[in-house]
Amino acid sequence: MPEYNEDTLPVKNLKSILQQSFENEIEIDKAEWKYLTDPGENFGSLIFAIDVTLICDSKTKLLHVVAKLPPPSSYLLKLFNSPCTFSKELAFYKELTPEFLQLQRENGILDPEFSWLGPHYIGGRMSLNDNETFDNQASIILENLNSSGYKMADRLIGLNKSQTEFAVKQLAKLHAIAIAMREKKPKLFMKVVKPVLVSVANETAEQCVMDMIEKSIDDLSKINEAKPYMNIVNKSIEITGKTEIKKTKSDEMWCTLVHNDFWVNNMMFKFNESNDVIDMKIVDFQLCAYDFGVKDLIFFLISSPMNEIIDDIFDDMVDLYYNSFIDTLDIFKINITEYKKDHLITLLEKCAPSKFAQCLMMAQVIKSQPGSAPDIESIDNKESFLQIGGGKAHYDKLLQILNVFKKRGWLINSSK
Repeated sequence: MPEYNEDTLPVKNLKSILQQSFENEIEIDKAEWKYLTDPGENFGSLIFAIDVTLICDSKTKLLHVVAKLPPPSSYLLKLFNSPCTFSKELAFYKELTPEFLQLQRENGILDPEFSWLGPHYIGGRMSLNDNETFDNQASIILENLNSSGYKMADRLIGLNKSQTEFAVKQLAKLHAIAIAMREKKPKLFMKVVKPVLVSVANETAEQCVMDMIEKSIDDLSKINEAKPYMNIVNKSIEITGKTEIKKTKSDEMWCTLVHNDFWVNNMMFKFNESNDVIDMKIVDFQLCAYDFGVKDLIFFLISSPMNEIIDDIFDDMVDLYYNSFIDTLDIFKINITEYKKDHLITLLEKCAPSKFAQCLMMAQVIKSQPGSAPDIESIDNKESFLQIGGGKAHYDKLLQILNVFKKRGWLINSSK
């Protein structure tokens, strides 16, 4: 790690951000930093691990933090609509999280910070001048979960059953807490939560998504076992891409804060000495939106568990999600009789076909070969970005996605 030097530290004027978490004046004595993610593991931001030695009230304190900064190229800035996504994620930690924690306190949950779903927020800004005008020094500083014993699972292997179960429970809890906020504090929800859940789509992002989908379809068409189904694949994506899911009044109540990118790289697990999962944190809320929670669930259950267990555990995980969702709503004294399981299943079946394109598209990211993806600094156009993917793990995943959607009747003209 390079030692502290204000000129070489990736986050300029780091002290001003850290100061947001301290009442008394602090000074930085030392700071060492390194890149936290390898090439191909993250494209939406630069992520650094920084170990900071502070002096506060004549006492020395060591902080292990993660710093998120915007991606370095103009193409990626446009692709991820970074001014919007950074503003959203900053608001999630700075404004939404405290309200979610307060809601839990008011409903008898002691020390909700300890059991909260995300990392501890330390500070952030939209620009070096600390105003609302976005620049390349927009920063979000969070606790370094690695230093607290949390680990990311291997995306190429996928999650085992116990990890999948824990993730499903945490996802259900996130969705239920947001619904509880809407039901218990509707004015606050509309004022604080709903504005953060705006779409981040722009022309560059929409075109890139189309390019990634097209590339995925082309990759799938090269697999012999998939060739007989390519007409159905193309038709399914064409139809679902043009068809908006019709919402009934009873459907609307299932809308919540969806993560929108809930897969293995956006969660970190903590294990005990027996290697059992004892906690999990969700990270990367820059794409969060207001939509059906089952969309997160579908994408997660197809993208993230080990390939060999997905078929066997899928329905059980839906049951687990529902039970965890209801248990959380019950804590907040929400009328759970209105949230019936058969309605959840109906909604899941209605939403599933629309997730086919995302599952195919993201397979090239999730199963890309380590070392094959370009590093974030070299991505300056869609051609360089679309170098991701390829290899056996990617092609195996594409075929599995096709088989899952075909088997479950989620393709146009397919049968269960």
